[in-house]
Amino acid sequence: MKRYLIVFALLCCFTAIKVQAQADQRTLTTKIADLLAKVPFNDARQSEKNMQAITDMGEAGLQEMAMMLAAPGKGDNTALEYALNGFSYYTTKPGKEELKKWSESAYLKALEKITDKENK
Repeated sequence: MKRYLIVFALLCCFTAIKVQAQADQRTLTTKIADLLAKVPFNDARQSEKNMQAITDMGEAGLQEMAMMLAAPGKGDNTALEYALNGFSYYTTKPGKEELKKWSESAYLKALEKITDKENK
């Protein structure tokens, strides 16, 4: 009987690990849209969670976010600006030097591609 319980417990663990590894297969654009739908963040815990989500998207995600800025009068940038400003502040915290480096790189790459003068 103990063997069956042990085997069952191991199967549950392996299944949980496999499901967790496959959990987030959304596109970068979908992840960004989901994040922006949560703006403004309700509290510090939610803000921290969403800053980690931007961190998880990496340099490419941050660059894509910066390039999503609409020209003045052509769209609402409120949520996007809130998230970008929040992340920029997040990178200034102690221990976030690596984030600061790649976020700077992402912003510079986006700056090269953005054509609207106001957004630059």
